[in-house]
Amino acid sequence: MRQQLCPPELQSRAQQTSVWLVTGLRPAAALTAGAIAAASSVHAALIAGTLLYLVPAALLWVSPVRRLTTMPSAAPPPVKDSAHGS
Repeated sequence: MRQQLCPPELQSRAQQTSVWLVTGLRPAAALTAGAIAAASSVHAALIAGTLLYLVPAALLWVSPVRRLTTMPSAAPPPVKDSAHGS
């Protein structure tokens, strides 16, 4: 989807933003799992983590992406206006 909808000049930025978010959240996830394990048990932390893995699947299930039958067409590139010196 990203490759189809994102303009070519922004492809790498969109990908790197995704990587940055995923990598940046790992320490917070580890701290949260450790807090759950310390407060209750390791078993509870594993169950919570497993349930959290189901969240993206549930979000995709209820999103319009599931009902797509064809890929959306890319937006046309913006037209430069020569009257404004662009």
